[in-house]
Parts: sequence; structure tokens; C-alpha cells
Amino acid sequence: MKKTVQLLLFALFIQSCGTLYAPKYNNVYVTSNPSGAQVEVEGDNKGITPIEISLLAKKSHNIHISKEGYKDSIINLESRVDSKFILMNNINVFYQLIDIISGDWKQIKEKEVSIPLEKNEQNF
Repeated sequence: MKKTVQLLLFALFIQSCGTLYAPKYNNVYVTSNPSGAQVEVEGDNKGITPIEISLLAKKSHNIHISKEGYKDSIINLESRVDSKFILMNNINVFYQLIDIISGDWKQIKEKEVSIPLEKNEQNF
């Protein structure tokens, strides 16, 4: 009887848990004007624009864009609570707690970012 109850509770747990259904990474397509700029995320070199990068969904990220002759640009992509997981988890507070603890109910909403670079007008 105890095992049956445990299996039933486990089956209920996996029905709506964002921890199981949420993507762990979100892909973001990064472009710059002009193209050919260096892309770094938290100091990690990701490549040259245009580029698609994969970011951990439950964490906010700073994207640093640089190109010789242009001012550097930093944008922040915030990881936010995804409303579909609130709706899914509305049935049971237990599901919400699991997703809050794991962070898996957060996602990066932006799928594409375009960064205009400003010319560096320094005179040497």
C-alpha cells in the first residue's frame, strides 16, 4: 500500500512540473550593425556576429559586443518567470515550489537581439 501511494504521488508530481518540461537552454540569435563584432557572455568568447548562442535559461546573462573602431556595447538578457509554467503549476503549490527551487520556471524571452554599434570618435 505504501509503495502504491508513493507511485501515485510521483505520477502526480511529474504531470505539471516545469523542471521536466522547461528547456534548460534558450537559443538567442545575436546580430550587430555593422556585423563582424565579437560576442562574449560572462567573459566567454562565443564568436562573431551574426551568431546563435545557447544560454542557460534560468539565469540572466550579460552579452558584451565589441568591434575595433566602435564603442563596446553590453546588453542584459533577463531570465523571467514564464507564464505558461504558472498556469501549469496552478493546480498544486508543491509543483510551484519545485520549480521555484530549481529555477526551471524561468526562461529568456528574447529569441533575437540586434545591437547597433556606435563609431568610436576618439582622435589620437
